[in-house]
Order: sequence, then C-alpha cells, then structure tokens
Amino acid sequence: MEWNGINLRWAYTDLLMSLGRKTQCLQRAHDVLHDAFIRFILASQRAPIAQPNAYLRRVAHSVLIDHYRDASRFFCAARR
Repeated sequence: MEWNGINLRWAYTDLLMSLGRKTQCLQRAHDVLHDAFIRFILASQRAPIAQPNAYLRRVAHSVLIDHYRDASRFFCAARR
C-alpha cells in the first residue's frame, strides 16, 4: 500500500520500530512519525520528491531531534 510514493507498510513497521527503539516509547514514536508525515506532505507540495521513503526517514530523524530539543528545554526549565 502506498501513499504519495511512500510504502506505508515500511513506514508503519520498519521506520516506526526504528523510531520506537530510539525513543523507547511507542506512543512518542507514533507522534514523531505523524509529524514527519505532515512535514513530508508540506514539502511534497512545493517540489516533487525523488525518493519518498528516504526523504521520510530523514524528515523523521529531524522531527525526532526537534522533539528531544523541546523536551530538554522543558526539562531544564523545570529544574531551575
């Protein structure tokens, strides 16, 4: 099954499990993946994406970093 060139079976098995291992929380991994889908669709409206699965993996990694940065900002603010 595909959506905008992305193999959804791959996204919801391999990519989601990879994100789950990195976050150690399956719910957070789902949040990261869905945020990545939103960023992907916004980017694909501006220009065609040659390798959608690779691009989604890269976007998911960036979203994961953003989630960690946001979490650390709130954690550091709470400790002050």
